[in-house]
Amino acid sequence: MAVISYPYWQRRFGGNPDAIGKTFTLDDRTFTIVGITPKEFTGLGPGRHDDVTMPFTLVGPNLLRSTGSWFFDSVARLGPGVTAEQARAEIDPIFQAFMNEFPVSADARREYFHHMVLTRASRGMDQLRKRFSRPLWVLMAVVALVLLIGCANITNLLLARAAKREREFAVRVAIGAGRSRLFRQVLVETGLLFAAGAAAGIAVAWFAARRAIAFFAAGAHPILLEVHWDWRVLGFAAGLSLLATLIFGAAPMLRAMRVDPHAAMKDGGRATASRGRIGMGQFLVAFQVALTMILLAGAGLFLRTLGNLHTADAGFHAAQVALILIHLPDPTYHDPALRIELWDRLLADVRRQPGVQSASLSFLTPMDGKTREVGFAVPGFQRHSDQDRSIGLNTVSEDYFRTLGTPLLQGRDFTPNDWAETAHVALLNESARRHFFGGRDPMGTVVNIWGRVPYRIVGVVQDARQADLRQPPVPFLYIPMRQPVDQGAFMMLSIRTSGDPLRMMAAIERRARGLGPDIHIVRTDTLARQIDQSLLQERLISTLATAFGVLALLLSAVGLYGVLAYAVGRRTSEIGIRMTLGALPGQVAWSILRQTLGLVAMGLAGGIAGAIFLARAAEKLLYGVTPTDAVALATSAILLSAVACLASYLPARRAGRIDPVSALRSE
Repeated sequence: MAVISYPYWQRRFGGNPDAIGKTFTLDDRTFTIVGITPKEFTGLGPGRHDDVTMPFTLVGPNLLRSTGSWFFDSVARLGPGVTAEQARAEIDPIFQAFMNEFPVSADARREYFHHMVLTRASRGMDQLRKRFSRPLWVLMAVVALVLLIGCANITNLLLARAAKREREFAVRVAIGAGRSRLFRQVLVETGLLFAAGAAAGIAVAWFAARRAIAFFAAGAHPILLEVHWDWRVLGFAAGLSLLATLIFGAAPMLRAMRVDPHAAMKDGGRATASRGRIGMGQFLVAFQVALTMILLAGAGLFLRTLGNLHTADAGFHAAQVALILIHLPDPTYHDPALRIELWDRLLADVRRQPGVQSASLSFLTPMDGKTREVGFAVPGFQRHSDQDRSIGLNTVSEDYFRTLGTPLLQGRDFTPNDWAETAHVALLNESARRHFFGGRDPMGTVVNIWGRVPYRIVGVVQDARQADLRQPPVPFLYIPMRQPVDQGAFMMLSIRTSGDPLRMMAAIERRARGLGPDIHIVRTDTLARQIDQSLLQERLISTLATAFGVLALLLSAVGLYGVLAYAVGRRTSEIGIRMTLGALPGQVAWSILRQTLGLVAMGLAGGIAGAIFLARAAEKLLYGVTPTDAVALATSAILLSAVACLASYLPARRAGRIDPVSALRSE
């Protein structure tokens, strides 16, 4: 019997209730459908899955009693009134008794099997939360900085507008309007502005969420996310908008309340460069520049991190390598000789194809998300920890290292003559040679896998990073495909081509399927895209950090332009008087630019310090760069200065072209 998922029920049976009781065949076994999971059930993680749930006992009732059954998870529902801590206290003695009978070293017991931990089922047991929690916190900090820049920008413009409306406010006060009425008027105007921004932000967020879902769903190992809008999201956006209104709209509202009717009516809206009058605006401009510098520097650091990971010496060359994962079902290909014969025919056929430089089969490929360790023993090696008892293992065919571009450093490569009936041979990587042999020559040494399968070392290859580009290579052992320690149903076909590997996929797939019945092509990919998928976290951070950095740069440029344009308009009379007294247009324009450069310099000084401080907090996400990386900081500072000068050029040019006669006449 089996329970099918809701998506599979809809696709296969069209949602017909008569599906209950029908049968289907899987691996020569017949199952009866006894149930359908709810639509919301995601047994394989987020997303829509055509999955089938079967009783665990189908794989053997004794498996639950086996001390070697470490691959399944346990799920339990707490009894009424029982807390998780009470349940853990009851379960832990059972676990400790079980571990006392299991052959685990004291070191491993203390590090990995100390006590039971109960996790809420609602949080799931997948690794997505652990993998992306730190990057998402970093991105939340980036979003907060962009929000501050936007709010500072709007506050500066509102201050400028409030200064321009001083005469209007003075008239209102003069005819009897109370200051509380002015406060409410400005509060409503500011609130409407922030509310409109929040509504537009929600619309943009909806589009961004769709793009984020597509970003995660791409690649050979898609992460399928289900994003739902609910009251908590809308409440958070509304609350944040209200808080921003109260905090950043306070200055314009206070300015409206403090207006002096007599002075405002006498001044008539004209102004000079009063320090007290523009002090707040100057501070906000410098504040925006500092925050923008932080975002640009962060984007530069993350972009350099991604570039360093792509250009790091990984021990292989990913360009122009196609990957095809092939599955041979056990009932059809249970005979080991039949498997090897089919793999040989596949390799021979693929190697004859035009454009194929080399082809190989392997159990693992770099950055495929899989690892495998086996027990390992080397004669004369003194173990110092539990890590010395195991080694990474990959089963490969001849030409594997040639296809991936991993050099052979010593000895010979595998050949088609390394059959099961001949002496078993193996290759070490450089890390394994250094760790297990030190200064000794490993050639000819017989090592043991699981203490029972001997292999003679015949060569050493260069280190290649298998699971993580950030981590240094670990000791690895390679054994021939025709001399495996066990029979694998899955093998990855790697093909190095002279042209675009994607163009050859379809033809090779057809040839692979034509070699025999029931051959499954699980997935196709390229090694370059597989590496990109392994760098999903880094690509996510660098993409969003760059997007937010550019957005912050545009906001700062617009804000700076708006403030300077308003200041020039307010100071038209002053500039006219200065030019009448002999000031040249270039001198007037330079005075505006000099003021801008001073604000930018202050902002850059604070921004560089803030960027270094925040980068130290996220240092674990960096690779090949430090928080004080001169290239990223200098590039960000130069770019920000150039944009600031460009934003202030038009107001400065306008100030230099003011006609003194017209300016004084308007006086």
